[in-house]
Amino acid sequence: MNRLNLFMIIRGLRRSRSTFIINLAGLSIGIASTLLIYLWVQNELSVNRFFKDAGRIYQVMEQVHNTNKTVTQEYTPDLLAATISKEMPEIERATAVMPASQIPWNFSVSTQGMQQRVFKIKGQFADSNFFRVFSYPLLAGSADNALKNEESVAVSETMAVKLFGTTQHVIGKTLNWSLSNFKGMVTIAAIFKDLPNTAAEQFDICFTHKLFMSPRLFNRTISWDNQAPYTYLVLKKGSNIQAFNKKIEGYLKTKLSYMKTTLFVRPFTDAYLYNNYEEGVLTGGRIEYVRLFSIIGGFILLIACINFINLTTAKASLRLKEIGVKKTLGAARKALVLQGLAESLLLSFFAYLLALLLMFLFLPGFNEVTGKQLSLRPDIPFLVGSVTIILITGLLSGIYPALYLSGFKPVAILKGKLQFSAGEIMARKGLVIFQFFLSAVFLLGVQVLYQQIRYVQHRNLGFNKDQVFYFTIDGPLSNNKEAFMAELKKIKGVKNAGPVVQSFLLPGQGHTTGLDWAGKNPNTSIRFTNIGIGYGAMEAMGLQLIMGRAYSEAYPTDSNAIIFNETAVKAMGLHDPVGKIVQLWGQPRTIVGVVKDFHYASLHDKIEPAFLKIETNEANTVMVGITNGSEQATLAHIKKLYASFAPGYTFDYRFLNDDFQAQYQNEQRISVLSKYMAALAVLISCLGLFALSSFTVERRKKEIGVRKVLGATEPGIIGLLSKDFLGLVLIAVLIALPVAWLAAQKWLGTFYYKITLNPLVFAGVAFLVLLIAFIAVSGQCIRAAAANPVKSLRTE
Repeated sequence: MNRLNLFMIIRGLRRSRSTFIINLAGLSIGIASTLLIYLWVQNELSVNRFFKDAGRIYQVMEQVHNTNKTVTQEYTPDLLAATISKEMPEIERATAVMPASQIPWNFSVSTQGMQQRVFKIKGQFADSNFFRVFSYPLLAGSADNALKNEESVAVSETMAVKLFGTTQHVIGKTLNWSLSNFKGMVTIAAIFKDLPNTAAEQFDICFTHKLFMSPRLFNRTISWDNQAPYTYLVLKKGSNIQAFNKKIEGYLKTKLSYMKTTLFVRPFTDAYLYNNYEEGVLTGGRIEYVRLFSIIGGFILLIACINFINLTTAKASLRLKEIGVKKTLGAARKALVLQGLAESLLLSFFAYLLALLLMFLFLPGFNEVTGKQLSLRPDIPFLVGSVTIILITGLLSGIYPALYLSGFKPVAILKGKLQFSAGEIMARKGLVIFQFFLSAVFLLGVQVLYQQIRYVQHRNLGFNKDQVFYFTIDGPLSNNKEAFMAELKKIKGVKNAGPVVQSFLLPGQGHTTGLDWAGKNPNTSIRFTNIGIGYGAMEAMGLQLIMGRAYSEAYPTDSNAIIFNETAVKAMGLHDPVGKIVQLWGQPRTIVGVVKDFHYASLHDKIEPAFLKIETNEANTVMVGITNGSEQATLAHIKKLYASFAPGYTFDYRFLNDDFQAQYQNEQRISVLSKYMAALAVLISCLGLFALSSFTVERRKKEIGVRKVLGATEPGIIGLLSKDFLGLVLIAVLIALPVAWLAAQKWLGTFYYKITLNPLVFAGVAFLVLLIAFIAVSGQCIRAAAANPVKSLRTE
């Protein structure tokens, strides 16, 4: 009986080839899209969850309460990890980490001896507990001794092979390193396996936190009010997190009574997805995009299922006699329902096989768009996800048609006296409306994404990002910086050049509240961004002065000067600020200029008070402004000059525009993904509309012939046939417009600087949806209108 049912199902699918092909195409595209999104979502949700104690690792966060705003930050005092772990019994282990993502320069690392090789790599600093808190697998060395001494270092498997050609017998070998103008020698104490792509922080070398705090490195003052590293804790099993947060909230005030900073912990596994805070309140993060695309994947699959439901129910008349005969011969409704579900599940399985082929073809491009390294692996999560999607698709597609077709009375079927209720017709129309409602929302969302990203890319940032690049002075070059800068400025094509502590657009800018001025309210605490620069940097960046002057070596006292941005001057309430004295960390500084506001942070954030001060020794990232059109020749000359000053070192540079674009990498990737997903949603919807219009035209063939004989024109017939479908699409678009508008407003709310929504753009997208729908149905309508009525009426 099962073999017979299978044979009948396959025969039925073959008999309705056009419907089968359209359903197969729609379902396979829907399943492929959903599975790709599933792989991406699964990867996002698994970031940082591979550690042994992942569920007990927490990150300490700071709430900095200033007069102008409350800032949530990850930086903590250098002394926090070592001290709090001794004073809080809930803590099992703690570690301080200065992650690679917050270090603006790459490390230069080289071996010793005749075959010296220099590599520039991403690195971090961490204390001796790092590998005991984070269970990265070690190929050599132990977690207890990997970072025990100031001169110890751990390197990745790949880095060990690059440096020595092997991972064997590497422990105990020495490396030369440099970072900006700091350098030294370290001994390899451990080799860790290459980090998986689900590790949020990627690094190839790990130095000790003792080295980071060493006075000979950054000349830093180690104190409770100097924040730099991230602090991570492993809490004991059964710890009450709410109670612990309450306990540590005022911890810093016990160390420094004037501190206005409070502490709390968040799960380490949440840090990647939940990372946006506004005024001290968690407002989301990447999880919003994960949710968005999970919903999009589900809706695309739903659109494909709606095609199946509509086509199956619309063609019910072709299968009613078969069902009537079966019911007359004693077939129970349950058996007919199961047969219908078996048919849809079989089609879903065929679609899944085709979807795997589509995934194999498009996965490389999908990885390029998302920046991931996803692969088709038959592991348990993927198999479970695949089976779930097949079952959901088959059952969702087949349950309504199976119940619908099996519900007819056999007597009415065989006498040909069936009447289709208005509710059934409205249900079918409602599904079409829902399809195009989703398609229209997707297209409108893509347009808003595109416009906002375009706005961001073309907004005046207050400095020149297009013809400015930067590179780091390190190695031998750091000992001869002045001579190098003098030669650099002589190169043809170099307009201006000057050092900064780091690129404005890289993370890690310092902040301070340690600024006082005449007339300041003693209860006021304003957070200033501290930007360190060298002479010539303002000109290289193209910063615009609105009063006063820029820094110049012609003024020896500029080392004690300061320049503010417009926002800072307004926040301080200063009028005619040039020449006035302020106190920075207790030291007097003279205001020599005010620059026009510039975006040193993302356009998600409002420009905050900031100042620029001269830091000649620490400014080792060189900003170079070059003449438009001379990029290649100028870079070639600079590379040659760099090699003459630092032989063996690679000349690595980045344009500021690349850094600027990287700030909106998530939005750009989401925009591209949304564009493809919207196109697929429209394609699947149009496939269903095309099939429905074809079937409708076929059923009304004789009616069309009669109308033509009675004098109906071809345009009139085309309008008659298409108006029903286009009317449904129009209703869908009218519903989609306000929904998309509200969703766009909510997303744009994540940007402080954003576009104003234009109703004309929404109207244009609505017209485009109607045009696409008309194209989908017009072919069949035009063909039917142009057909010879004699052929359709010859049997009458």
